[in-house]
Amino acid sequence: MTKYNELEQRLDSLMEAEVRRKNEKRQVIRELFAQIKDIKDDLEARKTLFTKLQVLTDAGDMPENTLRGILSKGWNLNHLPSFRALVTLDTCRRKIATNYSAWPLNDKGKAVQFIDMLDVPRPKVYEKATTLSQINITSYPCIIKPLHGATSSGVVIAFAADRYRIVRNGTMLSHYAEVEKHLLKMLKVKSVSKDLWQIEEFIADIDRDAVRAARDLKFYCFYGKVGHVLEVEREKGGKFRTRYPDGTFAKGSEFEGDAEFPVTNFTPEDIKLAERISKEIPVPFLSIDFLKTDDRMVFCEFTPRPGVYGQYKPEFDAYLGHLYLGAEARLQKDFIRGKKFANYQAYLNAIKND
Repeated sequence: MTKYNELEQRLDSLMEAEVRRKNEKRQVIRELFAQIKDIKDDLEARKTLFTKLQVLTDAGDMPENTLRGILSKGWNLNHLPSFRALVTLDTCRRKIATNYSAWPLNDKGKAVQFIDMLDVPRPKVYEKATTLSQINITSYPCIIKPLHGATSSGVVIAFAADRYRIVRNGTMLSHYAEVEKHLLKMLKVKSVSKDLWQIEEFIADIDRDAVRAARDLKFYCFYGKVGHVLEVEREKGGKFRTRYPDGTFAKGSEFEGDAEFPVTNFTPEDIKLAERISKEIPVPFLSIDFLKTDDRMVFCEFTPRPGVYGQYKPEFDAYLGHLYLGAEARLQKDFIRGKKFANYQAYLNAIKND
């Protein structure tokens, strides 16, 4: 038997087992729902049990007759929407309808064209779409970023000609040759997919004694509404904190955060800016990332699919799932009303001709 045949048999066996598991799970859900529905003497207990049943149930596992029974009772489905599932399905949608997707904004070099249309502050770009062998740093401090990368892979801060920091792990380097060696490794192991780089202004608080990098503020936007803000401090290996738009800390997110992490006070105006940009883009979800110092906030990049979205706890996953579905509903309403998204269409036309 060939290796191919062995793998095929294992996959077939797993598929059969998964079908059996799902059928058994649906049957258990039906039975549990019927038993919970029959509880008459303790409505609070019934509500608690039903909530737990929802948490254990993926949307695809919910039997139709059970769903119909839930709706007939007027019970809510608060825990059923899943942000994880919706973002994964959006990746499938991208393959079907490219123009519906936010992925044309994922190219850091091109996305600044769209941001400029909206008159949003951003870092100066010294070089864009250059290969590693052609990088020529003429102004310090600056930052080297891959045009196609994720989770800080391949990002290097150049403080001076003899002082560099790898953002991903905080490693300090003294020579550009070491930087080049590191970036070549990122390309070789496919952490960075293409040999295209951008050199841009390094946003930081700078005084005579120290340089403190700006913090990343990632606004998770649901078509005109911010769901939460993930703050990232890149110093000393990285610290994280997740907050709701009102500033309270979010529980159950991928990064609940370090209690000792002094947070940056994003303002209502910062929230409004992120929401204004989001309303210009015809997609239900997009992370809009900014850099913030003591005295200013500038655009950094768009992230159509967060790298750690699969790590949310069920309650937070459902919270974001509701926001996603609400965004889809508002977006559909705007389409029906004839909204044209002129700036986004102009951007798509512009990059088509690049």
